[in-house]
Amino acid sequence: MIKKLWVKFDGMDISCFCEEDGKKCTKEEKPKCKEYVVKFIEVKRDITEQQIKEVMTREQKAMKDILAKIKRYDTELKKSIRKFKV
Repeated sequence: MIKKLWVKFDGMDISCFCEEDGKKCTKEEKPKCKEYVVKFIEVKRDITEQQIKEVMTREQKAMKDILAKIKRYDTELKKSIRKFKV
């Protein structure tokens, strides 16, 4: 959405803003307000149930892979220790 606004800045902060048809500024403040064209972009932060399930599935698979590797290294280590004991 694109809108035309009159904005008065106080440093980097906005101290006043008015829409085209509903100006709040008095005549004394008008020279301080400047006209701007502003584009509003919606920020979507929603996570769907499907996305959560996909992430959980990937993480569970990664955990199983890590556990399998740990067991494999544990078995190899035990075999090596037995060889050295004899």
